[in-house]
Amino acid sequence: MPEYTEQTKKRIKEGKSLGGRPNKFTNETCNKICERLMKGQSLIQICRDDDMPTLQTIMNWLNDERKKDFLYQYRHAREIQAEYLFDEMLEICDDASNDWIEIETKSGRKIDVIDNECVNRSKLRVETRKWYLSKVLPKKFGEKQTVEHTGSLTFTALVQDVQNRRLELNAN
Repeated sequence: MPEYTEQTKKRIKEGKSLGGRPNKFTNETCNKICERLMKGQSLIQICRDDDMPTLQTIMNWLNDERKKDFLYQYRHAREIQAEYLFDEMLEICDDASNDWIEIETKSGRKIDVIDNECVNRSKLRVETRKWYLSKVLPKKFGEKQTVEHTGSLTFTALVQDVQNRRLELNAN
């Protein structure tokens, strides 16, 4: 029998795996995943942690007919995540703390100038969140669309056709 470290012996005694990513479906793991989603983390960020299942494992769980409760919980977590991202978007817009940088001119005078890179990055972050929100919750965050009809409808020919058919049926 191989010699195990104390930590490995403890894991064996507790019935835990000796390594690798967890792939056993448990409510505890699902709850952790959904809690982290609701706090704004992406699924990719969550799956980077060694104590979390791989992205493929989670996708398999979501596609498993026997795990519909997890799919419902996951969808609900994504809706709450969208609300979190909306709040985060407002914070990005209101945060001007890094919009200005101090530079030194050739004469040695220090002046504040706009940091275009930071401002453009903030714009990108907001626009990406806006786009995402419009896709995951289109009724709430999507662009309102109106349908406008121009022209006119006439039913004269249709009504005449129906009347002609009735006359033909009555004649026979």
